[in-house]
Order: sequence, then C-alpha cells, then structure tokens
Amino acid sequence: MKVLCIAAIVFSAISFSSCKKDSIILPDTEHSSDKPGDSESPQDTIPSDTIPQDTIPTDSGDTEQPQGPGNLLSQMGTIKLSYDATYQLTGYDSYSNIGYTIVYENGRPVRLNFTKHPSYAIYTYDGDLVSEIVTYNGYNEVSYRHHFTYANGKLISESQRSYISGFLTVDDYSYDANGNLIRIAVSGAASGQESDLKFSYNVLYGNYDSQPNPMPLISSEYYLPGVKLFTNNPGYRETPSSKELYTYVYSSAGLPVERATRLEGYSHVPAAIHRYSYW
Repeated sequence: MKVLCIAAIVFSAISFSSCKKDSIILPDTEHSSDKPGDSESPQDTIPSDTIPQDTIPTDSGDTEQPQGPGNLLSQMGTIKLSYDATYQLTGYDSYSNIGYTIVYENGRPVRLNFTKHPSYAIYTYDGDLVSEIVTYNGYNEVSYRHHFTYANGKLISESQRSYISGFLTVDDYSYDANGNLIRIAVSGAASGQESDLKFSYNVLYGNYDSQPNPMPLISSEYYLPGVKLFTNNPGYRETPSSKELYTYVYSSAGLPVERATRLEGYSHVPAAIHRYSYW
C-alpha cells in the first residue's frame, strides 16, 4: 500500500517474486530496507555526485490520440498510466520490470495481467471493496496472497503472504485529518505465522501541500479501485535509512507538473526531477 508498493504496490522487481516484501528486515537488524511499491515514492537513493533527471520515453508516429479530460495523470517520471474511453485506468508501466493491464467485469477490476513476466492476479471483493488479491505464476501456482482491511472506507491494513519465501508481512496505515498517509508500520514474520509477527520499521510522510494528488494508485504492484493513500502531495518521505524532501511546481489548475526530490543532509547533490503529464 507501503501511499501509492497498489504498492509501490512502487514497496525490487516483481516476478511477483521481487517487487514484494519477502526479504523484510526484522527489529534485531541495525539497518532496515524500505517497503517496495509505494507509488508516491521512488526507492531509497544511494547518494552520489549526481542524480540524473528522468529520461521519459516518448511514443513515435503521427497517430492522433483521443483526448481525455485533462486531469488524469498519464505520466510521472518513468511511470506511465493508460485509460480507456470511459476514463477507467487500464494499464501501468514503470519502464523497468513492473507493468500490467487491468481486466474489468461489470465496471470493476477483476484481474491484472502482468506484461513483463508470465503471471497474473485475481481480485476478490467484499461489497464494493477489494478484500483479497491472489497472484499466480506462469504455472498457475499461487505466489502471493494479499488481504486488505478497511475502516470508514480507508485502507488501514494489508497482509501479504509469500508462497515463494514463506514470509508474512503486515503493513498498518495511519492518516491525518485530510486523509493523507502519515505512517506505514511494517511488521514481519519469517515463519509465516501471525503469532511470530514483529515490528520492523516505519515509513513516514508529512508536510503535505493543499493541492490534489493525481496518482490513482496506492502501489505499483496492483490497483485498488476507489482507494487512495494520498489526498494531497507529501513534502517528505522518511525511512530508517534516509529522508527524501519533495518540492513541486503546479499548473494553473493546481495540479503538480514537476517534483524535485532531494536527500536530507546531501544539499550538494542535485535534485532528481520527476515531470507529470496529463490526459
């Protein structure tokens, strides 16, 4: 989730063996790794002399594309999103190893088909909310099982069981009064048993602006319809190993068109620039 993993679900490759949290670090370890897949947050950066700007692939050809309403995020940095004529999200591509298309039935997602490895995910609903997502490999064997818990329409907990490593990971989500994610508390059990869960680390967000956050995902790993971790745009993201500081440039409509990311304590390192495009 853990906000934008969904998850980065962006929460590092997912064969759905690598984008998941099957290598969680437990409390007796001095250093913690970050939760992969959070869509709002690039993975922790190792400081270097320079941080390059995003290289954004562009489509070739002169085919005219249908126009959307102008406020649907189509690209942020190297993340690309696609929609159908009814403005439903139909695809995610990170230009790395994470990509999928979304299959709908009766207006809601029921399946993800991963485009960069032979696997897929199936949705189960409890009313209007997704209660479970199960991921299968190319041999139709279960790889991961996600369970989701909600309160007042907000995602408050996600558990993930890996059938590859045997790990059980639980992410607990906390929000501010505006519905913005402020903490992901990550716990894990190498045994896969809930009775052995131990707190591992926190991922913290804060210093939100008052502008709308355009990202429709909670995580790059999957899409949860109607669920967002970020109402506005965070000013920082902090893990046990680093703190990323975000500043934004906005359009006349108040939507972010550029985000600069710097590492606290490394003022000499140039910012990484993520640019936004809309459909």
